[in-house]
Amino acid sequence: MVFYDPNDLAKVAKGILKPWDVVPYYTLNLTDIIPFYNGCTKTEGAAYDRQHRLLYIIQYQGDGTKPLVHVFRVLGGTSCRHEPPDLNCDGCI
Repeated sequence: MVFYDPNDLAKVAKGILKPWDVVPYYTLNLTDIIPFYNGCTKTEGAAYDRQHRLLYIIQYQGDGTKPLVHVFRVLGGTSCRHEPPDLNCDGCI
């Protein structure tokens, strides 16, 4: 999972930066935070609930043939500080 500065993405939308000029400030290997995630595991999607500070990661066929949703509470400040995200695993739903 890669993390970008939202300000850089806004600059791309405004035509100030080219899309290829934006680089992630952090890359997270999901196997580091989800124990049974492995090299063959596929991520179906991800979403962030800003109001509740929850990050949802959907694992393709994580529960047999059904998707498995991992939920993480994002801790720390509210601004983009170019630091690794501070995630707390709330478990799977």
